[in-house]
Amino acid sequence: MCDPLVPGREGAGDIGRSGPRARWGLWLCASLLAAGCWGEPGELGLDEAGLRLSGAPQRAYPGLAETESYILLQVPERGRRDVLGRVLSIDRVDGARVWAYASPAELKRLESKGIPYVRLAHPGINPGARMGLYGRGGRLLWDRYPTYAEYGQFLQQLADDYPDLCRLVDLGQSTNQSRPHTIWALKITDNPDADEDEPEVFYTATMHGDETVGYVLMLRLADELLAGYGTDAELTALVDELEIWINPLANPDGTYFSSDSTVNGAIRSFTTSTGRDAWVDPNRNFPDPLYGDHPDGESWWTETQHMMAFAAEHGFALSANFHGGSEVVNYPWDHKPGAHPDEDWFIQLSRAYADRCHVDGPAGYMRELDDGITNGYDWYMIDGGRQDYTTYFHRGREVTIELSMTKNPAASTLETYWTANRKALIDYLGWALGGVRGLVTDPQGAALHATVTVVGHDASAERSEVQSDPAVGDYHRLLLPGSYDLRFAADGYVSQEVGGVVVGSGPATRLDVVLQPASRLDLRGQVTDDRGLPVPAVAVELVGSARPALATSRSGTFVLRDIPADLYTFRLSRAGFETAELARSVGPESSRQDFVLRRVHAFYETDLESDDGGLGASGSPSPGWQWGAVNGAHSGSRAWATALAGDYPDDALWRLTLGPIVLPSVIPELVFWQRYEIESGWDGGNLSIAVDEEPFCLLEPEQGYPHDAIDALGGPGYSGTSDGWVQARFDLSAYAGKRVRLRWTFASDVSETGPGWFVDDIQLTGRKRP
Repeated sequence: MCDPLVPGREGAGDIGRSGPRARWGLWLCASLLAAGCWGEPGELGLDEAGLRLSGAPQRAYPGLAETESYILLQVPERGRRDVLGRVLSIDRVDGARVWAYASPAELKRLESKGIPYVRLAHPGINPGARMGLYGRGGRLLWDRYPTYAEYGQFLQQLADDYPDLCRLVDLGQSTNQSRPHTIWALKITDNPDADEDEPEVFYTATMHGDETVGYVLMLRLADELLAGYGTDAELTALVDELEIWINPLANPDGTYFSSDSTVNGAIRSFTTSTGRDAWVDPNRNFPDPLYGDHPDGESWWTETQHMMAFAAEHGFALSANFHGGSEVVNYPWDHKPGAHPDEDWFIQLSRAYADRCHVDGPAGYMRELDDGITNGYDWYMIDGGRQDYTTYFHRGREVTIELSMTKNPAASTLETYWTANRKALIDYLGWALGGVRGLVTDPQGAALHATVTVVGHDASAERSEVQSDPAVGDYHRLLLPGSYDLRFAADGYVSQEVGGVVVGSGPATRLDVVLQPASRLDLRGQVTDDRGLPVPAVAVELVGSARPALATSRSGTFVLRDIPADLYTFRLSRAGFETAELARSVGPESSRQDFVLRRVHAFYETDLESDDGGLGASGSPSPGWQWGAVNGAHSGSRAWATALAGDYPDDALWRLTLGPIVLPSVIPELVFWQRYEIESGWDGGNLSIAVDEEPFCLLEPEQGYPHDAIDALGGPGYSGTSDGWVQARFDLSAYAGKRVRLRWTFASDVSETGPGWFVDDIQLTGRKRP
């Protein structure tokens, strides 16, 4: 038996309808009152209905108009916090309390949905922002913030004073064209003009412009590394053995938002080309492993593009992104639950940083959450963050280090933060020298671009394997002490596996590998079905290869010409058959590979062209789901849609039901095509199933729902945008032989709508058990 999965009016705990949401609002108002979170007297008040808490207009920076607002909400449920994280820029979570930034449009959105909030003073306001990096005689004053001009002067001075160790690199201009700023990076190493066999490490700070501690700490660290070279043995070794990159200020437009002469009035966001607040969070603007290129719905800002191009040019073995607003080391993943394959290593890395701060910092410093460390998703979810972008897309190892509870603190406190973090920053760099490292070359010594996999440990879906630098051939696999089996693979070469590689706690184990060119051959084969009959038009592709897929002939045969002997994963697919992925070793004695595909049998199938497929619509408001002609159906011209034209309405609760239908005893599966454009996180749809007259139970698609919590549904489902037609698959094997009903449920809340959800080409198929 299942609990009824009916959102909204029928008691699934939804706060998306006026009654439950109003009660939640009243409870929250009372909670905030009890907690003393009202701010200054007279700043807050209830609206006429007594259901919404909001703030008076925010105190603006002198001479500036609208800027982002800093707000506090109380959100006890994790799923609700995840929904809010797709609407607001969440800054910090402590239990049920959520601190966030919001644009004027986002505040209106909260108010339209009856979600109460308290407006707080903006963290960028800093009356103690004493400016002036240089004192008399050019002496550096580290209890000051630099003006923007002093920032550029300081970096150029380092490059001029240490020409054998340092290069100043211009990564590009910022978005602000009225007061243009440059994104700078320092390269610090013993041979700055050479590409050497050594790990690359990247420190970057203050992508949120009002989080200024990391900015000053990075300047001071660069000065320390260069000034200590040749006299301090530890610093000298790091500069000799690493290629260190430091980007002290990733968002200069935000930090110097009010003026180039002060950091008082800094903002979190990027700016527009005219220097206004763009309300675009720099740490939500990167491609996301789960939600795609633009999870925030914004184009890549100029600064984001500069960072993406910089990352593509380098193979950083280790990096850290410095923030403020908390005191904790945050490790992957941020965008989803579940551990990175190297989670134990990440925990030890993070623990080492926090513990060093405990020794060197004041009492209570860097003690948040798990005594100064946390898994990102366990704390709160973000998508489009730089940490996960670097770790996933570039196979790096990055953490986010929150340096200060006060984002933009008085300049007089900067010395304390430096003392607390100096040794931790230096020790962190040294982690890049552990694990196993070496060169991957061909027999003539030429560098190869190879993938290095820890067998039985790495997960290709998580992209935890590392790759060698194609210019030098060096790889750096950071690992905890232990014994590992490593596999080295490069296109056109015979893969090589080395077992029992012992990694200690000191310097990295050295393992150089020479890969032999693979012999090339023509691979032939045939694809047949489970009755031995040839299957034509099967797409045969080599997974991970740039070689295009080819189709089998009428006799089911195929020829892959001139491929290197190697271990390949073959993917074979055709409509009406179960897609197969099989690993096969291909060589001179295995140049023929035959495959068998299992047929799947469609016992229900509709393209929705001649009729509505026997599905029935119900719910309110009328008319609910509609069948008919839509603009751009998946096939033909007709489909089921929440709105055939225009947008779906507010406050909808619609069901589309198929059945009852008896599923076969063979393994059944539901397959259909869908596209959707729905208010992200608030409105959405999902599928459920009922056996006979029992209650409906949620059905999970094979790849999971893209959203864990949709407000109007009170559960997971499809929301946001699908970026065109995509296929959905649901395994129904648990219901084989049973009489069932299938239901598509769509729900919307009380504001903001979109084109909606479209369903086409529905199939119920079955295949024999293996």
